[in-house]
Amino acid sequence: MSAAHPNRSLVFASRPGGAAEVRLCCFPHAGGRPAPFMRGAAHLPKHVELVGVCLPGHGHRVAERPLETVAAMAEAVAEAVEPLLDRPLALLGHSLGALVAFEVARELRRRRGIEPVALFVAAAPAPGALGRADPIGHLPDGALWTAVKARYGGTADAVDDDPQLRGLLLPALRADMMALESYRCVPQPPLKCGILALAGDADAEASVAALAAWGAYTTGPFGLRLFPGGHFFLHERTPAVLRAVVRWLAEKGGSQPGPASRNPGVPARRW
Repeated sequence: MSAAHPNRSLVFASRPGGAAEVRLCCFPHAGGRPAPFMRGAAHLPKHVELVGVCLPGHGHRVAERPLETVAAMAEAVAEAVEPLLDRPLALLGHSLGALVAFEVARELRRRRGIEPVALFVAAAPAPGALGRADPIGHLPDGALWTAVKARYGGTADAVDDDPQLRGLLLPALRADMMALESYRCVPQPPLKCGILALAGDADAEASVAALAAWGAYTTGPFGLRLFPGGHFFLHERTPAVLRAVVRWLAEKGGSQPGPASRNPGVPARRW
């Protein structure tokens, strides 16, 4: 795994990118790290370089203080990916990561006047469809962990059984939940790049209707893909998800940084 940017490893790549025609930048869920995405690089064709985002407090950056707002996360990532804009850049975010990816797209438009060639949002209601469930980010450690498991599922038994490991993960998880709970989308013109929403058919926290609402945030092509599974279907169906992403890039994605083509949307389809 090679470093892609010197900014304290905020962004790093899965393989040298010399032959890549497009970079796919991936944003993990709340409390997550990019490792599951990086393992998915084996399922991508050689012309697609997979790049992971590791925010402060997560993964190998566990000793750093986490960021506590989506805006701060987006600003940090937008700065870090500047050197990667020599090639077309697509963004893929999971849950909270989808909102961060969306805000990164808007921040790049503000800073550079360009957009990604595509935005992929997984297990994340559109900003206007976000529910306001009871906040949990302020809860004591044990109660927070229990509440996250009850709401989203997905934590490994090994973590549940290891208080020390859980203690390492909780500060980032807490900061991420607080960022999600405080997020408010500032009205702006819709993106021109296409958006593909990815949904689990059994995800109680991100319904198909809530993901379909992403269509209002682009004037470019919009699509919705359904996969078997709950909130963490992306980890369970990585090869199928990446096949859908690569197909969308080939059929709907732009070839240069900047506005994507304005093709008509596509209906939901189960893979």
